[in-house]
Amino acid sequence: MVYGTDALILVEIDEPTLQANFDLIDEVRECSRLNGEALKRRVEMRYKSKVIPRQFKVSNLVMWSS
Repeated sequence: MVYGTDALILVEIDEPTLQANFDLIDEVRECSRLNGEALKRRVEMRYKSKVIPRQFKVSNLVMWSS
């Protein structure tokens, strides 16, 4: 301790407690869900930008491998 200063307890230092972690769990889940959705959309956009759409008809010849 230093002379002339107030002693601080952990709550005043903003040390997270178990209760505080439980209070924030919904926010963390929501952020994770949003990040997951954003990642899915980026992957989908990248896939769609590289795929060449093709239309096939009954009489078309296509290569078939088994």
